[in-house]
Amino acid sequence: MQKYIIGIDLGTTTVKAALFDETGRLLRMCRNEEELILTGNGFIEQDPAAWYEKVCGLLKELTEEIKREKIAGIGISSQGISFVPVDEALRPLGNAICWLDSRAEREAQILAARVGDRTITRITGKQNSGVYLLPKLMWLKENDPQIYRAAHRFLMPMDYAAARLTGNTVTDPTMAAGSMAYDIFGRCWSKKLLAAAEVEENVFPDIRETGRSAGQLTKEAAVDLGFPIGIPVLCAGQDQKTAAYGAGLSAHAGTVSLGTAGAIELMTDALDMEQTSGLTPCPYIGKERWVLEGCINTAGAAVKWVKNTLFSDVSYEKLNQMCERATAGSGGVYFLPFLSTPGTPHGRKKIEGRYTGLTLGTGRAELARAMYEGIAYELKLNLKAAETVGVRPDWLWIFGGGSKSEAFCQIIADITGMCVKTFESEELCSVGAARLTAEYCGLNGERFAKGAAPCRAEYRPIPEKQAIYRSLFGEYQNKLMKGV
Repeated sequence: MQKYIIGIDLGTTTVKAALFDETGRLLRMCRNEEELILTGNGFIEQDPAAWYEKVCGLLKELTEEIKREKIAGIGISSQGISFVPVDEALRPLGNAICWLDSRAEREAQILAARVGDRTITRITGKQNSGVYLLPKLMWLKENDPQIYRAAHRFLMPMDYAAARLTGNTVTDPTMAAGSMAYDIFGRCWSKKLLAAAEVEENVFPDIRETGRSAGQLTKEAAVDLGFPIGIPVLCAGQDQKTAAYGAGLSAHAGTVSLGTAGAIELMTDALDMEQTSGLTPCPYIGKERWVLEGCINTAGAAVKWVKNTLFSDVSYEKLNQMCERATAGSGGVYFLPFLSTPGTPHGRKKIEGRYTGLTLGTGRAELARAMYEGIAYELKLNLKAAETVGVRPDWLWIFGGGSKSEAFCQIIADITGMCVKTFESEELCSVGAARLTAEYCGLNGERFAKGAAPCRAEYRPIPEKQAIYRSLFGEYQNKLMKGV
């Protein structure tokens, strides 16, 4: 009997749902936009009721032309860190606090004073920051004690959607790791950090391995959806890790997501917290496997800024054509793509974004090419950082909006010296969630992923350009060191 597999990607600004057959063939993709609620003072929130409503709406739209009794399973992945307080009936007690929210920097400093930044990093793998869930719980306890006391659980987006569908409050290690309350070695909530934060462990969901069932579709959820009762719902993990799984992350193949931010995922079987690469260690899908995660905080965002500011009169296609007219190195022009905080492996260094090396001979083609080169140099810096702890992939899978640009992909290949491969599909998070669900249902996950996201193109380093970039990379590093 034919089976259908569903993968859900509950992102920060978009919710997506994809329907696949058992071979991995994409049958339908639906999406809906999410809104951020900006209330000032760095407060950024979301409506959790909209999360569930949009997930339900997409599931109904996605399956309106199939026999729903043939749905084998639903896998849910989501943005990490954001969370909503809920009561025992799973009703939201207020808006969700988004991962972009910056209200809890003071609480992060208080936590550091109590246990030390180094202890936090050794336990969680994270650099102490108010962006994470634990400092925000400290803020909530101090500033909105009524909601804090009334909360039965604090749930991240995947956890909340799964809870509404199954009635169970569970999460997985890849989501828990974004809380800065999770012991990545003990695979449990950290009693030491929770005690320091004065936060109770029972407000967190239970932890299950990624790809395990959160439960089955309840009668109430089945009525909301028009689905049969009992369909398994899976915890498919934090979106970047799930996308990497869909893309085929392995010891040989790293993955790069070129969206608003650029995320680099590199697999390793061993992790030594005494060795610091500047990248963030995270638990990966399956025990005893780890990911070193790098981030270029404004990758696609920098491209969009340059396009809107300097090239508003041309299409992206024309921009890429202009880029290809410039020579490797862009005539000595460099672009530092730091339009927000720098990301890895720079730590807390303050580096400003800018163009340097401009002359009267600089044209728009050089500005366009330097933009892509700057992001590719940052990618290489992250790869070089990983090499210091013995992690080096043989090639890179690249996906996301940036992968549409052949010029960009070739520049990445030339600067990193690695073969770059792209996919027919950009929606690797939905693919990863569906792959985990397919495996849970007894299907071959690797074969499923290849059917869902076949390779579109391959870019190999051009030796002449690779040699040029090898010498220019040192100059780029010098500019970073000097802050120029």
